[in-house]
Amino acid sequence: MFPLTQKRPIKFLLDENVNNKIASYLTQKGFEVKIVPKGIKNGQVIELSRKQERILFTHDTDFSEPSRYSREQIYSILIFRIHPPRLLIL
Repeated sequence: MFPLTQKRPIKFLLDENVNNKIASYLTQKGFEVKIVPKGIKNGQVIELSRKQERILFTHDTDFSEPSRYSREQIYSILIFRIHPPRLLIL
């Protein structure tokens, strides 16, 4: 655990379905960002997120299904939707 006075960097793992503009934006804002390698399965994505202690940033609602992944398997997940699904501001 980190003491309250010590800042711990927020680290994201962006799923392959997330636009690269979001990765650039988060990096510019000081977050540590890695992108999921293309073609790996959801179970491997969950494992990578947990091992690297990164918040999984995704559009994929499959990750929200409690029957697929236990709490022990998941580090943290952020499922988001942008409507309309275009990145006009970034």
